[in-house]
Amino acid sequence: PPFPAPATSQQQAAAQVQMPSEIKGRSVDEIITEWDRELEVRSRMFVKHAQSLAEWDKYILKNRHSLLSLEGELSRVVKGQEHLEKKLDILETHQNEIHNALLSMEGEADQLYREERPLYDEDTLQRDALYERAETLSSALCKIGDDLKGAIADVNDCAANSLPPEGTPMGSIIRILNNQLAALSQVDSRCAELSHELDHFNVNNGYGSTPGIGR
Repeated sequence: PPFPAPATSQQQAAAQVQMPSEIKGRSVDEIITEWDRELEVRSRMFVKHAQSLAEWDKYILKNRHSLLSLEGELSRVVKGQEHLEKKLDILETHQNEIHNALLSMEGEADQLYREERPLYDEDTLQRDALYERAETLSSALCKIGDDLKGAIADVNDCAANSLPPEGTPMGSIIRILNNQLAALSQVDSRCAELSHELDHFNVNNGYGSTPGIGR
């Protein structure tokens, strides 16, 4: 059997083991106290980080619920838009059908008018031409009248308290619009005369009276 190592060898090995510098020269109580203090500091840091992670977790869950709600809203909007597009397609189809029907009716009316026009006498042709001119004049007069009345009303509202001098831009605008209104009144009077002449012509030729022009 092997012989035990001499006692001197064990003593030399123990002497070679060096103590850590952190505890070297310190008592056991000092070492334990330092470890307790370090453990407390690390425990507080751990609790702080755990609380931060819990707050982030709550924030992420809250945002997740918000995103899910937003996704639901977007889904409803998309469905509503698709439904609206379908309705618009249906309306566009109906509009095209009506437009085509009107074009067909206009073509038939023009063809019928061209076929029957040679059968009209001179008085009828003259009456039709006069009536077309009256309708054209009436439409133009109504549009001009509405535009001018709106513009004059706006300017009169701005100058309700006092009229500015004629030399200012506002005075020039008011003077121009007043002149246009006077011209419009003259055109309206002329249109009324034309309507009276048209009614007189219809009565003399056995036709019914036409509706008032521009009224």
